[in-house]
This record gives sequence, C-alpha cells and structure tokens, in this order.
Amino acid sequence: MTYKHSEETKKKIRESILRKKESGWDNHPIETREKLSKAAKGRKRTKESIKKQLESRKGYKHSQATIEKIKNSNQGVKRNKTTREKISLHSKKRWNDPEDYFNSKEFKDIRKEHMIKGGAAYANMFITNPSKPQVELFNLCQILFPYPIMNYPCCGYSIDIAIPVLNLAIEYDGGYWHQDRKDYDIKRQNILEEEGWVFLRYEDYIPTKCELIKEAEDALPYF
Repeated sequence: MTYKHSEETKKKIRESILRKKESGWDNHPIETREKLSKAAKGRKRTKESIKKQLESRKGYKHSQATIEKIKNSNQGVKRNKTTREKISLHSKKRWNDPEDYFNSKEFKDIRKEHMIKGGAAYANMFITNPSKPQVELFNLCQILFPYPIMNYPCCGYSIDIAIPVLNLAIEYDGGYWHQDRKDYDIKRQNILEEEGWVFLRYEDYIPTKCELIKEAEDALPYF
C-alpha cells in the first residue's frame, strides 16, 4: 500500500519549505536536528524515491549565497578515500547522463568562460606529469636562465616555461597534440606578446644549449 499526502498536508509542506528557504535552512533547533538525523540513519530510499527527487531537481541551481556557504563549509575539510570514491562515481554518472545539467549548453558555456578567464592557467599549475620533452627543455632553461617557471599563469593563459625577469616565454609544441590547436596558440601568443612577452617555440625538437642561447640573444637585445 502506497501512502499519499492529502492536498492540505502537501500545502503545509510547501509553505514550511518556503519559510526554511527564506531563513537560510537554519531554523531547526539542535534537538530537532538530532531527531531528524537519528530517523534518517540507516534508512534506505527506494529507487523510485531517488528518481522522483532527481526529476524534481532538474534545472535547479543554488543561489550565490548558498554556493558561498558550501565553499566556506568545505574549506580545510579532508575527505576519506571512501567518500572521494563515492563523489567520483556520482560525478561520472552525471557526466554520462545526456539529460543532466553537466551536459547542458548553458553549463558548457559557463565552463568555457571560466577556463578563458584564467581557469585553464590555474589548472595547469597543478600538472604533476608534464611531457618528457617539456621537462627536458625546462631542465635546460634552469642551467641557462635566471628563475625559470614551468606552467606559468599569465593573462588567463599558461606559458610552458617562463622566465619572468626577461619576459621570455619558451614553448614546446608536440606536433600530434598541437595539430588542432594552432589557431588557438597563435591567438594566445599575440595576446601575450602585447603584454611584452617574447616567444621562442620548438615543435617536436629540443634545442641544444648553444642554439637556445643564440636564439634568446637574437630575440632579446638586452640578454
């Protein structure tokens, strides 16, 4: 037998939820929160119940105030391995669902704008496995130039190897990976050159010490 709320009860629930939203969902006394927590502990929802909840939340977006609360509550929190695996599985499910908000044009446009405005450069700072040729070129730069930095963020982009004191940008382009990115690379380089950066690019090739020094001297009259 399936229990159904009366229309009057449904109305009361809606009004209660509206009041809670307006007060920031923080109007339960501690005693009530503990009761709710105990009542929910160990209880398993049916697949039908989960499906209904997901459908009811389609298109829902948190307010900016709620987003800030979530960020603040998560700062400094370290999740255990089990929790990280659960989050990963849940995210994969969402990415694989063509109807999910993650796969909507609106969300893709938001992500694209974020990456253009510096998200890509910030993410590149955490790359722990750069390509072997890039590492080899960086090691060479450490011998020849003062204070080189790998994956240097600048103007919303990331420079493979930067020598900020000389405004020198050194890029290694793997032919296979960059064959579809040439227009993007040219646009990116033009923007950074307007900011005073001088570029040396190497495609599928690591220069010798002598070659790199000579090309840097030709490009930088003050070097």
